[in-house]
Amino acid sequence: MHWHAADEAERARIWEAHKQYTLEFLHFLVTDPAVPRATRERFARLGFCKDEFAATDHFSPALYVRESRRMQGLFVISQKDILESPEKPDAIAISSFPIDSHDCQRIALPGGGVINEGTIFPVRRTSPKQGYAYHVPYRAILPKPEQCDNLIVPVALSCTHVGMSSLRIEAAWMTIGQSAGVAAAIAAAADVPVQAVPYQNLRARLVAHKQVLDLPDGGDSASAPDRAPQ
Repeated sequence: MHWHAADEAERARIWEAHKQYTLEFLHFLVTDPAVPRATRERFARLGFCKDEFAATDHFSPALYVRESRRMQGLFVISQKDILESPEKPDAIAISSFPIDSHDCQRIALPGGGVINEGTIFPVRRTSPKQGYAYHVPYRAILPKPEQCDNLIVPVALSCTHVGMSSLRIEAAWMTIGQSAGVAAAIAAAADVPVQAVPYQNLRARLVAHKQVLDLPDGGDSASAPDRAPQ
């Protein structure tokens, strides 16, 4: 899906296609005899809220676009940084939501049943499900100096698809955004490139704002002996 590059008309077409797919899927679940009766009856009792989204036939007018283009900056946060090497010398935030990569496809097995392909969801504790705490480094929100020296990117930050599957949570973005704002203020006051902001100055300012930058004790990484089953 190329939502990020689409104009208004193309986004309307993409939205309509998703709406139609959803409606047809619900129709299949309710009416097709291949679906078990209990499932058909359960879905037949459901419907769209009559008091929401009236202007768009009670279907949400906004698609949930979870991930799009991202910067490739001074540091790229990957699965390894979340599960194996969580500590960073230039931490500006701590994130801990599990890597939550959804299924890419469902594959039917010859003898019956299906396999969901593409799921990534490692957790350090299963009940309730909790992820591994890890640092978000300042470098991950900085472009390379030769590309730009007055830009900080807290949301479309430098990370892989798997990294974004954990970082995408609002609480993490708010914390990273606060750190980005403080860094921008320091850079502007000193009239220096954002890459030249002294980290110790940034850290001191963040700590003064009660930012939590120390990882929890106890070997909270996926390589720890007490790693919970996935």
